[in-house]
Amino acid sequence: MVRFARMLLDRGRVGETQLLSADSVARSETPRQTLAAKAGLQLSWGLGNTVFHRKGVVFHGHEGGLPGASSLLAYDPQTGAAYIVLANSGGPVAAEIHRLIADYWSRDKSAAPVAPEREITDADRALSGHYRLVSPVMQSAEFLAGLLPWMLQVGADGASIGPLLGAPPRVLVPGAGDNFLQRSTGRVALVRVEDPTAGALLHYGPQALQKIGAVGAYGPPLLAVAWLVCALVALAFVPIWLPRYWLGRIPRGAAVAIRVWPLLTLAAALVALLGVKMAMASDAPYALAGRVSLPSLMVFAGSIAFFACALWSLHIWFRHRGSRINRLVKYHSTALILLNLLVALYLLGYGVIGIRLWA
Repeated sequence: MVRFARMLLDRGRVGETQLLSADSVARSETPRQTLAAKAGLQLSWGLGNTVFHRKGVVFHGHEGGLPGASSLLAYDPQTGAAYIVLANSGGPVAAEIHRLIADYWSRDKSAAPVAPEREITDADRALSGHYRLVSPVMQSAEFLAGLLPWMLQVGADGASIGPLLGAPPRVLVPGAGDNFLQRSTGRVALVRVEDPTAGALLHYGPQALQKIGAVGAYGPPLLAVAWLVCALVALAFVPIWLPRYWLGRIPRGAAVAIRVWPLLTLAAALVALLGVKMAMASDAPYALAGRVSLPSLMVFAGSIAFFACALWSLHIWFRHRGSRINRLVKYHSTALILLNLLVALYLLGYGVIGIRLWA
């Protein structure tokens, strides 16, 4: 990998041999063929080659990993520096080591903030609002992107963008045309495009963002939080009411059914989640999930059972809605039944219900 990095720094030359043309290396570092690239985006993927930046220093390279291993290659053509990070661990290990090295390398460098190239327009201000990510790394995980909306705010002399949770907003300044520049590097980081299928989008680096309303932004995460809280309350009360049922203090029928069916719905969701956990904990998670196996079948059957139990729970509630049941139990069970159904419909809309991980 060191020889490969040296070849990139030497613009395609290996020793006395010109293995790649300098133009080919430059092309690999530059976004070209996407709609965003044609709109002027500079901070994004080239040909398998992406951009890292720290304190105004721009690195090119690539990162990746599998469970149990991660790696990163970064190089700076301006200074001729490069480094490779290899870790026998997954997660953010390689990225964190990269951050420390990049901080050290750029310790004596201070980039002057980039000045705006034009005035903010009404069309710029109209971009302010909430957005959702429509370019997930894995299509099967797209439903998770809906739980973390983005926010773009355009002010008098610039803009800020970032997810509502998990990272501080990045500051942008207006560039020539109708794009926005990264303040630390001066490169085009945000452009507007008209996608033939998704319509009007913003591209911030490799992220494609679609504007949504406040309900679409806050609804899914609030639904997830309410569902988790309601589910935890239901599970916490099982050790309380189940002994009372065994002792005959809770009669059979409506009082039991309205408690049990929402819990069975949660149990089906846990089966699907356990299948994902089992696959990811194995030595070859993608090979295990990509064929008919116990974990892939658990995800497939568990998601279907979750949706079926959510529908049947609503039927149980409707059938026993007039029965005499403890008011607190009835209200909580009603809330959990409705939340289970809303979550099931949300997952159905993203194609997660009955998902087949195997080809």
